[in-house]
Amino acid sequence: MRGSAEPGGAAFTIAVATLTGGLIRGGEVGWASVETLTTFAVTASAFIAFVVIEERTARRGGVPYG
Repeated sequence: MRGSAEPGGAAFTIAVATLTGGLIRGGEVGWASVETLTTFAVTASAFIAFVVIEERTARRGGVPYG
């Protein structure tokens, strides 16, 4: 996927989806439950991946159009 914006977009989508799911389920199963904490760990990992991917894209000068 070189030259594509998809990896950053996918990482951001995963981060937002797992954050939303964790916030919803956290109230149901408890904030200190393994399920909730695992969901937030996946959220943090996806956000870190997003930042790393976007930083590398910015250093290359962005995604070329055309």
